[in-house]
Amino acid sequence: MPYYKDKQPCYVLYQLDSTDNWLMTSYSPDDSKTREKMLYAATRATLKAEFGGNFIKEEVYGNSVDDVSLEGYKEYLRHKAAPPPLTNAEEELKMMDATETRTAIGNSTRQQTVQGLTFPIENCLEQAFLEFYEGAINHIEMSIDVDTEIIMKHSAHNISAVELHGLISPERAGYHLYKYAHRHNDEDFVTNFFIYSMPGYSIPVKHRMLYSSCKSPLMDTIEEIFKIKLDKKLECDAKDKITEEYLRLEVHPPATDTKQAFSKPKAPGRRAPTRRPKNGV
Repeated sequence: MPYYKDKQPCYVLYQLDSTDNWLMTSYSPDDSKTREKMLYAATRATLKAEFGGNFIKEEVYGNSVDDVSLEGYKEYLRHKAAPPPLTNAEEELKMMDATETRTAIGNSTRQQTVQGLTFPIENCLEQAFLEFYEGAINHIEMSIDVDTEIIMKHSAHNISAVELHGLISPERAGYHLYKYAHRHNDEDFVTNFFIYSMPGYSIPVKHRMLYSSCKSPLMDTIEEIFKIKLDKKLECDAKDKITEEYLRLEVHPPATDTKQAFSKPKAPGRRAPTRRPKNGV
């Protein structure tokens, strides 16, 4: 198989018997670089859309050359015609199909999921995720284009923790991904924050519903597709102030005095930003 090389993911398109029918193979060796795997996973749906998804009649995914060889394709067809169980390669392809709308560009169709709505992500936001993963940037602001139903990159750069609050708009909704690098008790820490910002009822109802519904699927995409662990997940509104002190207390909360039966009420009018448990916003 001259098209497939060790440690190098690739796509190969084969024309079937009919002029308009094509087979697409997605080859991603287990020992290839993580960044290349991520790039190919993130661009698979885009390639299909550019080529013409209606022309691709069959797809085969494999981690080895045998999976994407002629015999591998015949085996795929046999299993496709037969009842379950599926092969490992087919199970992985099925999982990729279930999540490919998260990275499909130019497709305004939205997918209803248990958690909410999954909207496609634009190319430059995918690139920003890769740069964040590699440490080239430490902050990404994301927004939803309500008309096209695509998640967009609003901005991406390096900032200090002091600058973060100034980038959280009191007038528009948004998502923020921030890598908080700091020292505590003479130790270095790096904590990834996902912040969901919703100013309140000044935002149109449709906008509030879309941002709320897309939140969980977007976090899943960031963690599962782009391999960025979200250590802390926060929610804030126009009255909240995400300061460096607040971030530090989220990561290193003060020790609780077990003798204190009741916590001290917060002063009126000084509500802290809403805190959420680690496993969900």
